[in-house]
Amino acid sequence: MHIMDNDQDPDLDTEAAFVRDHCACFALRQAAREITRFYEERMGDLGLTAGQFTILTALHGAADIPFARLASGLGMDRTTLSRALRPLAREGLVELSPEGPRRRRSARLTQAGRRRFAEALPKWHAAQAAAAARFGGRDWPDLQRKLTQLTEAAQTDAAEPEATT
Repeated sequence: MHIMDNDQDPDLDTEAAFVRDHCACFALRQAAREITRFYEERMGDLGLTAGQFTILTALHGAADIPFARLASGLGMDRTTLSRALRPLAREGLVELSPEGPRRRRSARLTQAGRRRFAEALPKWHAAQAAAAARFGGRDWPDLQRKLTQLTEAAQTDAAEPEATT
């Protein structure tokens, strides 16, 4: 297969520009990377990524959460969740149930995890306020509401069985 140089196909250049300007997925992924970088710069000295902070948040206040439910609530697949939980478990922030046949894996926050979450909260509040001021201004609550609606709609669609024809 021969890949054409961009100079050889102006129609593809036009299509690529259209995608960059109009694709919701492109824009959301780009925005997600930027906002993640923004939060991690403000919380990085705690040794937590934004994703790890999100996992600690999801685990807080729950006993044992089955991987499937935790993954679903975080919008992740179970394999990605397992990889994300390993460093937290190595640090003693999360305890994972033992693996085994017919065993449903679960995770729970340890006391050390609760302490790290408590240490992270003031930094998260500062990052949240800075993000709202920098990226959203008065539109920040509306943006958060719309993103939540988008996520809930996607989860509802994923939970509904496909119609057969």
